Amino acid sequence: MKVVDQTMNSTKKHIEDVGNPKSILNLNKEINNVAKELDIVNQKLELDPKNVELSEEKMKLLGKQSSLAKDKVQELKRKQEELGKEKIGTEEWRQLQNEIGQAEVEVLKIDKAMGNLGDSSRSATGNIKEATGYLKADVMM
Repeated sequence: MKVVDQTMNSTKKHIEDVGNPKSILNLNKEINNVAKELDIVNQKLELDPKNVELSEEKMKLLGKQSSLAKDKVQELKRKQEELGKEKIGTEEWRQLQNEIGQAEVEVLKIDKAMGNLGDSSRSATGNIKEATGYLKADVMM
């Protein structure tokens, strides 16, 4: 009887997860979809690295991916809290702790990628301004 109850509870939770846009299940799907879009943009950027629109699209996708990853961390922490203090140290608790750590590392990686992209954009903008300054100086001479 206990096995049947566990199976029913598991099925009930899965059904609830499917309907909840903030569930780990749906967050993982959305994160994977954004990652696929990001891969396509990265491939296009390899062919055309100076394309500003692609760089903007990449920044938007990284922002969305970061937001989703942060939501996932919060949802995992909420699930771990729901387990209660009596479950600390159990396999389920450790598994959630592991997933939280992995998700937090993913957030850091995404944020670093956004920072790197922002740095390269600022560098490119600086180079454009410098070139414009040289052109203005040449015209005035």
